[in-house]
Amino acid sequence: FRLTPEGAGTLEIPSVPVNVGGKTLKTNSLAIRVRDPQETDDFKLRLRLSRDQCYVGEPILLRVSWYLRKNVNTFRFTAPFLETDDFMIEVPRVELEKDKQYFRVPIGQLEFIAEKGIGTLEGDRYTKLDFSVALIPRREGIFTIPEFIVACETGGGLTRDSFFDDFFSRRQGSRDRRRKYVVPSNTPTLRVRELPAEGRPAGFEGL
Repeated sequence: FRLTPEGAGTLEIPSVPVNVGGKTLKTNSLAIRVRDPQETDDFKLRLRLSRDQCYVGEPILLRVSWYLRKNVNTFRFTAPFLETDDFMIEVPRVELEKDKQYFRVPIGQLEFIAEKGIGTLEGDRYTKLDFSVALIPRREGIFTIPEFIVACETGGGLTRDSFFDDFFSRRQGSRDRRRKYVVPSNTPTLRVRELPAEGRPAGFEGL
């Protein structure tokens, strides 16, 4: 089983009873210490909305940018927000260009196409991956977009075996200590307004 904790602290995985040939056996319980995700100088994650206000039913884009300074072997995004009832979620179509590099980014049941590029954040230069999520609000209100989280692993393998081949140039055959990172994003706010009632034509059914 893959378990995703929803809060920090010391959590317990309880003993589980298993029936074997009419006899009940129990697994041992496990305690796990869960820490809050933290960004580092090497990895940062940013969310940006195409606008901070819109109407019910009006699509806007949420831009996800992952800034990297280290080569990574594996990565995994989690974003429970994509299962919200407040928005319809769509995957925007991406026109692929021959002179650019792209990666598939699965999140839950969805898959996004991320473009590799170079970016500057807070005065520092990074390699970055960008992809967009289309949001269509179903109701009015002020919404804080919950954080996206990316977990990744660096080191412990040859450059040519890296998930991101040629992301950074290192001498072939060099090995670094394996290390895991869990990085959170910021949480932007969106104001969704109801469409004006004045002047609506007969039979109006929404945007």
